[in-house]
Amino acid sequence: MKIPYSFTFPEKESKKMLIGKLPDWSTYRLFFAQEKWLYIWQSTYIISQQLSNPPFYIDLVEINTNDDVSIPFVVNSRQLLLYFMLDGSISFSTPGGMSSEISKQHSFFIAIWDEGNYYLHVTKGKYTSLVICILPEWIAAISQNLPYLQKILKMFKYDEIPYKLMYQCKTDKQVIRWLDQIFRSTINNIGVLDGNLRKYISYILEFYDSKIGVDEDSLAHRVKVYIEAHYSEADLNVKFLADYFAVTERTLLNHFKRAYHTSVQIFYTHLRMRKALQLESEGLRIKDIYSNVGYLDERTFRTAFKKYKMKVHGI
Repeated sequence: MKIPYSFTFPEKESKKMLIGKLPDWSTYRLFFAQEKWLYIWQSTYIISQQLSNPPFYIDLVEINTNDDVSIPFVVNSRQLLLYFMLDGSISFSTPGGMSSEISKQHSFFIAIWDEGNYYLHVTKGKYTSLVICILPEWIAAISQNLPYLQKILKMFKYDEIPYKLMYQCKTDKQVIRWLDQIFRSTINNIGVLDGNLRKYISYILEFYDSKIGVDEDSLAHRVKVYIEAHYSEADLNVKFLADYFAVTERTLLNHFKRAYHTSVQIFYTHLRMRKALQLESEGLRIKDIYSNVGYLDERTFRTAFKKYKMKVHGI
């Protein structure tokens, strides 16, 4: 497989080197990695342990930074991937400001990334992610009886959004055991390695499909779907949603927070702001935008929109 993505640090301000021995601060080792790269940019250090073994491209990424930083990277072609957040929590954004928070450590999800430039945002600390890019043809071949993976494949083929993070699933003990089997593999016998990758990744995908099925019946998922369809309506708020789904506000908030690691208000506000950024990029003025994204008052919208753009762009 071709390299699916790469960091795009300014050449004069950064270093990139192929390494053999991992630094002392590294806590993970990918025994079957074909290459190990160290990136140094300002006070940020990144290790990338990589393997290209079609239908998979595997990258174990460790970040160690002494500052809050937005790390630029480019996706070279549309990608379908499994993302495991092993340590820490991060967020992504496009240069235009579309962002989405990722859950904290011990979670994983499927994501769709379109070709283009992005930023990865972290605060001071250490972070570890395992990224498995997968050819969609392979997922299609092993998911004939997995209806939710089939839905994701259709989204991958037809949706035009820059990127989408699917249902975030807890990395429970069973998934940890499967990941451990993957980590224990070596590159000494490529046939055994290939078999192990196909076996355990297919197990994880089947597990993920079953969890999506449970999630789609949950209150949190039904609320999320409703918000995504109606966020531009001015009467959308927590009280309205609680009445609509016939639950107390506390129940609604607790279920949503537990499932998606963010609040209902933050979620629909983010959707409104993301749409506002899109409309602004299309040339619309503020006075023509606010009523199209669920606001009744232009001044209130201006204040919220300014704060959102400052946060997204790290101002």
